[in-house]
Amino acid sequence: MADQCPQIGVDHVAFFIDEQHFWEAVQHLKANHVPIVREPTQRGRGLSVNFLDPDGTQLELHTSTLAERMKVWK
Repeated sequence: MADQCPQIGVDHVAFFIDEQHFWEAVQHLKANHVPIVREPTQRGRGLSVNFLDPDGTQLELHTSTLAERMKVWK
């Protein structure tokens, strides 16, 4: 029965970062050989980069707030 249930969970965790610090953070990730899952790109109303933490959890830095991003989907 458990194999018939859909998996529940999250596929990544996102954090807001202001645009002033976004590119600095991207350079820091790359300089420290952090695995980048999705290169920096414009997504919705802001910039976004996805990467993996040491445990393999996908994390995202995004320059727009959740409220700003939700406006795109309405």
